[in-house]
Amino acid sequence: MRAPALGLLCLIVLGGPALSLDLPEQNRAALETRVETFDQAIRANDTDGIIAVVPPKVLAFIAEKASVTVDELKQGLAGQIEQAMTDVTIVSFGMDLDAAEVAETAEGRTYLMVPTHSVMEAPNVGKVETKTHTLAFEDDGRWYLVRLDNDRQKAILKEAYPEFADITFPDGTMEILKAD
Repeated sequence: MRAPALGLLCLIVLGGPALSLDLPEQNRAALETRVETFDQAIRANDTDGIIAVVPPKVLAFIAEKASVTVDELKQGLAGQIEQAMTDVTIVSFGMDLDAAEVAETAEGRTYLMVPTHSVMEAPNVGKVETKTHTLAFEDDGRWYLVRLDNDRQKAILKEAYPEFADITFPDGTMEILKAD
């Protein structure tokens, strides 16, 4: 399995002090639905469903840097995800909303850091476990999810959404599991 493909899969599939904020029940219900839909998309290798959780400004930023349209970018991402998924089996995947930390940017945007755990299996690699957080936030009334596993992903998010520029996001971990 090529490392970039695994990294892309991890991207798709925070720091600052947690504030004592309550997420209104209506927002929590919408987020729970979004997480459930994303979970189903991951398990079904549904590339459209996987890409649908990527925030629009992130897609626009990447498309501009690549000199393509957002639709062309989505088509390219779908192809890369499909290719990566031919070599990867999702053993387990989960986001723990009950353990999520709710916080707010200086500009007043509420966001959650959702503990996320996955185990994937790939030929010539074996099982790989990732433990990270998924950033969840609303943009124009819709919830989006961003896994921030590396500095490049964090930089793209902060360029696309400057209100996150001063937030310190925690690092994720990736570990190759020993054979059973």
